[in-house]
Amino acid sequence: MSVKNYFMRSVILSMVLVVFLSGCKALKNTTTSDLSSASPKHIMKAYKHSLFKANTLSVKLNTTLAVEGREQSMTVKLRMKKDEVIWMSAQYMGLSVAKMMITPGSIKFYDKLNGSFYDGDFEFLKRKLGVDLSFDHLQSLLLGQAFNGFKETNYDTHMENNQLVVTYDPYIDGLFLLFSLDTEVLKLSKVETHDDHKGLLVRYIDYQHIDKEYIPLSVEAKFTEDHEVRTQLKMVYSNVRLNETLSFPFKIPEGYTPLNF
Repeated sequence: MSVKNYFMRSVILSMVLVVFLSGCKALKNTTTSDLSSASPKHIMKAYKHSLFKANTLSVKLNTTLAVEGREQSMTVKLRMKKDEVIWMSAQYMGLSVAKMMITPGSIKFYDKLNGSFYDGDFEFLKRKLGVDLSFDHLQSLLLGQAFNGFKETNYDTHMENNQLVVTYDPYIDGLFLLFSLDTEVLKLSKVETHDDHKGLLVRYIDYQHIDKEYIPLSVEAKFTEDHEVRTQLKMVYSNVRLNETLSFPFKIPEGYTPLNF
């Protein structure tokens, strides 16, 4: 694989993972009450009453991606508007190298180095991550509504080291899904999801308090395939803004070559 193709593969993979991880990041709460001695039912009730409520979100992500031992660092700007759009722009050395836009009916992205683009549906995420997600699911995650997004399923809960562990049962379309919530502030501390071949483990290292919301400060993730670590991603959050008027500039340049996945 050429250096240019590896770089763009890293950019696109980072953006795909950011979609999933940024969605998970909203599973948090603004309370500081210690619920470690409360029942799982009480914790779940408190959690559901304190979900993230922002209408728009803007954040700068400093990312380091390692794919099979090779590292690449870049910056990703993430913006979201409720019910309408999730937008990302990847930058390297201050220059925009790729953009992605997700709406209820489509996923689009293009990269400037290879002059290529993708314009398709949510099968793209399913093929890349092994997770069957819709725009509503992604938005629910971004707004802290993951449980509502999968409300048609049952889940089991138990306490483990002062954390509430939530496991969905039965599996969702053959997918194992587990959340771990820190009971001190009801922040998400871990997400684990996998099927027979692919898996994703996300750990939330630290949080920052902004506009009465807890936003992740540092996140680490590992993507496995056939039980081997294929990709590792580290993200540091900065310049977080909530409920501001945002723009979502996106236009596929003329002459770019379509990609097929």
